[in-house]
Amino acid sequence: MAQIQYTDPGQFKFTVDILDPAGAPRNADGTQPAPTTFASGALCAILPLTYTSSTELAKTQQVISEVTHKLVFWYSALPTDGSGFTQLRSRMLIVFRNRTFVILRIKDPDEMRVQLEVICSERNDGR
Repeated sequence: MAQIQYTDPGQFKFTVDILDPAGAPRNADGTQPAPTTFASGALCAILPLTYTSSTELAKTQQVISEVTHKLVFWYSALPTDGSGFTQLRSRMLIVFRNRTFVILRIKDPDEMRVQLEVICSERNDGR
């Protein structure tokens, strides 16, 4: 059986906020309420994985770029339920400075609850 190589602790140098947009009922006017904070100041490593760029030809040219990242968290740094499993969900958003990451996949690579890998997508707004 192959040994899992954990992310080097020295790479855990970024703090992020994790927001949960679900759970609250819509406002009276039908708009979505502001997301609730699931975790604030969570320490993680941010590792870029892939970069793609495409140009849309319309009346103006826009370059849309998307970067896939792997964010690695210490499992113990995230909120858990009573059985010790994290309550992090793919519907949540991760905010780092002025950047927002959309969660694509959450994975505990060795199921030992040491590090949690979160694959995210970051897309620019086309400007």
